[in-house]
Amino acid sequence: MNDEVLGKLLPDERIAGALNGSALYRGKTLTLHVEPDGEDLALAIAFARALVGSLEEIDQRARERAATELLDTYNGNWREFQKAEGDGTFVTVSNPPLTSSEFIARIELESLEVTGNEICSLGYADGGLFAGHSIFVESFDGEAFSDFHASLVG
Repeated sequence: MNDEVLGKLLPDERIAGALNGSALYRGKTLTLHVEPDGEDLALAIAFARALVGSLEEIDQRARERAATELLDTYNGNWREFQKAEGDGTFVTVSNPPLTSSEFIARIELESLEVTGNEICSLGYADGGLFAGHSIFVESFDGEAFSDFHASLVG
């Protein structure tokens, strides 16, 4: 299926009725997943179009939420750690605390997932902040994107 906004969407081999594609954002290709989850596929696609169309604003709000919810976790628990050396010894690594702006600049949007016509999830690479764990910001209120939460996964 070719969509005028989302481009080429292919059936997901793992999830019946779901589609996979990609979206170009700030010169980078994001993975895109659209799953109707019992809703009309056309509604899920329309929701995905709306999100891609306002991705600049949504990405900024999602980054700010990620910083609000995860910055203290990074500064308090993840910036200092023990790193194994080749000889079996450990060295303590202590990175400086980050500001909200620095945190926001480090994470990188990689994926956009739409479920039905109200749930979406933006997936971010952690920029080395959380040992390779992914950051997901999920919204549960459709295009309003105001009821959202950030979490670490992986």
